[in-house]
Amino acid sequence: MKPTLVVSLVEFFSLFPGKPWLVPLLALLLGGALSTSAQATQFASGSYTGNGADNRAITGGVGFQPDVVIIKSNTAQLGVMRTATMVGDASKELSAATAFQANRIQSLDPGGFTVGTNAQVNSSGVTYYWVAFRDDGMGQTSDCLLCGQWSG
Repeated sequence: MKPTLVVSLVEFFSLFPGKPWLVPLLALLLGGALSTSAQATQFASGSYTGNGADNRAITGGVGFQPDVVIIKSNTAQLGVMRTATMVGDASKELSAATAFQANRIQSLDPGGFTVGTNAQVNSSGVTYYWVAFRDDGMGQTSDCLLCGQWSG
């Protein structure tokens, strides 16, 4: 049986501002999927080895349709993220002032997510670490995950 974890994501990530090593560290420390009950924000982590294939579904260990996915390889490539509010084949490079990029995290799916062929998410033989979150749907402004968008 996998352990259950209830976590305030806002409080947790506020403890680590500007820490690019956080995603792979969490994946290594947690060693697999951890998720919360259906009434709380869900969180899972894991890793996969890239194979270079387009439209590759990553489902092992996620267990829910994520609202946010963050991926970072064990190379010098920038990490990327995608939220449920991003439309089409769009992801955002972390730590870079760039526009949305295609062919990285292509979609957030029931049970996981799909990646493209870009080296930031799917080079053959490279290990990638991911963290997935799902909002609890409660619409609160604390102790939960909120996804949104703005113009500006």
